[in-house]
Amino acid sequence: MAANLSSFVKIHRFEFDEARALQRWAAPYHHRSNGPFSAVYGSSYAGLAATEQLAGAEESYQHALQVARESMGTRSHAGRMASALLGGVRYEQKARWCGH
Repeated sequence: MAANLSSFVKIHRFEFDEARALQRWAAPYHHRSNGPFSAVYGSSYAGLAATEQLAGAEESYQHALQVARESMGTRSHAGRMASALLGGVRYEQKARWCGH
């Protein structure tokens, strides 16, 4: 949870590389926690940082969605958040591809 909060702060300070590095460090801890929320939110924060850099965002959101689906279902808050973030980055990718 501390890594997720720190990542949130780093994202808002435009420290995207640092936020992603923190989530890479925290990933093993997220997966060992009692529930899936740390992993879903950690992957989502990594995706938010990556979205700003347009590198790795889609993979992070897909991972978050997979964890949410397997543990809580797609209709859970975490599943809906991951789905929305994934849709957003795919929209951005398409808009850039089409030249908009």
